[in-house]
Amino acid sequence: MKQPTLLEKNSRAYSISVALCVVLAALMVWLRLGFYGDRIFSLASGLPLLLCLWNRDLRLLYAMATVFAAAALLKSIWMFPTLAGGMMYFYVYVTSQMINIWLVAGVIHYLILSKNKIEQINQSLDLMNVELEASNEELAASNEELTVREEEITCQNEELQSQTEELEQQAEELRQQSEETEHQSAELHELNAELQRKDRGLQILLETGRWLRGEMSEHLVMNGICQATVQVFDDGVHAAAVAINQDGNLSFKG
Repeated sequence: MKQPTLLEKNSRAYSISVALCVVLAALMVWLRLGFYGDRIFSLASGLPLLLCLWNRDLRLLYAMATVFAAAALLKSIWMFPTLAGGMMYFYVYVTSQMINIWLVAGVIHYLILSKNKIEQINQSLDLMNVELEASNEELAASNEELTVREEEITCQNEELQSQTEELEQQAEELRQQSEETEHQSAELHELNAELQRKDRGLQILLETGRWLRGEMSEHLVMNGICQATVQVFDDGVHAAAVAINQDGNLSFKG
């Protein structure tokens, strides 16, 4: 799709340029056919076409070129009977005029298309710049969001680290409590063993009391008392007894 030119956007300037082109074309035709009707007009016909670079209107350009070509052809036909040199000079004059007009028109056409293309490229670049600015704004917003998320993640990591330290501290306390529990369990186990040992010693003493009322020998009774004492007082007990035989009866002295 053809993009509107700068002058097409400004209708007043475009109208002024078109009016100038029409006036200048009419003036050139009048000078060439009227004022210099029987003489060669020194000003080139293609020069007024340069005004079309202002409005960049290709239709107006080729309309002016056609008018100038027709005027040059009419002038050459009008002047031909009064010119010397015959048909060769006529053809040379007409050809030179046509080359002058249409070559300039072609160059101006190329320049107009180039300028329009440059404007389109500039418009595309401007649009790309706008899009890039919008993309940059989006990227800036995304970077801000990422920064906020990174800060949140950092805070969460700090919280997790703090929680990890608390868990490690709790684990250390649990380990210490476990060691204390094991130590207490060992102490309870030792106390239980000691109570069981003392209980066995007391049972032995009770049995010894029954032996004293029975017909058990004194040797067995003393042996039982010693075992009971060892059970009650553990291996740290030390005792000594001296057995005295008096008339067949044993007496003990500790």
